[in-house]
This record gives sequence, structure tokens and C-alpha cells, in this order.
Amino acid sequence: MKSRSKTKLEPDAQIVLDSIRKIVRTLRQTSKFTEKNLGLSTAQIFVLQKLAASKVPLSINKLAAATLTHQSSVSVVVSKLVYRKLIDRVESETDSRSVELSISKHGQSLLTKSPMSIQERLMNGLAQLSETQRTGLVKGLQALVQKSGMENEEPSMLLEDDTEKK
Repeated sequence: MKSRSKTKLEPDAQIVLDSIRKIVRTLRQTSKFTEKNLGLSTAQIFVLQKLAASKVPLSINKLAAATLTHQSSVSVVVSKLVYRKLIDRVESETDSRSVELSISKHGQSLLTKSPMSIQERLMNGLAQLSETQRTGLVKGLQALVQKSGMENEEPSMLLEDDTEKK
């Protein structure tokens, strides 16, 4: 069997793949913990944390902006949380066509048992990068996704199956 020589790509590829593996491993560990101990997905915890941090009820669009997620993805998560009575959904006082969301007492109680969400950890890490580092990461990840043929994949909330309705 012929041994192949290392290419210039291999050290970078090793670092990139190891970094992705670390993120995925942490995602899995966090997901297992929240599912086992709280009965919630990491996306559900993230939504509850964003609602708890808000001083006022949020619309779906404002919650989507707070979670850096598309409105349709966050809507699926919200429906599950409303069903479980972890989120209160009330008609807006200013616009009867609009709904406002806030964390319920039960949701708040459950949230006290939760560690910081992986999404918050990643966002905190991004905030600590310099603008140059963030720009490089953005460009690099966009290029990697495109070159890997994943550019048409819809981004959903982390580890949330947004095809599953509850």
C-alpha cells in the first residue's frame, strides 16, 4: 500500500475538521443534557433564554431577530413551547393582529435548571473575536458551505428538527 504524502491542505483541514468536531460534540452533549434533564431541545432552551432576557414581550419577528434565526424556524420552536405552557402567547395591546410572547412562570422555573445554551456560548465567543477575525470567519464559512455543496440547505435552529410538528 502506498503512503500518500501530506499536502498543503492537510494541516488546515485537520484544524478545521477538529474545530467543527469540537463544536458538534459540544452541541451533542448539550442536547443530551437538556433532553434528558429538562425534556427540551437546545433550541427551545435558547428561545426561553431570549424571552427571559427581554424586559417586554416579543413578537415572533423580534424573537427571530434575537435568536438570529429565520421567523419560520423560531415559529416551530415557539409552537412546541406554547403547547407545553412554557411560553405565554397573548394578543398585542397595540395591534390585535399581532401576538406577543413571554416566558411563563413554568418556563422560568425550568430555565433556572438549565446551563447557558450552546448558542449563547457561540455568540459570546463571536463577540470576543476582533472584527477582522469575524469577517474572516464569515467569508471562510460561506465559502466552505458553498464549495461543499450545502449552499441550498435551509438553516434551522441548532439541533431542532423543524420538520417535526408538535
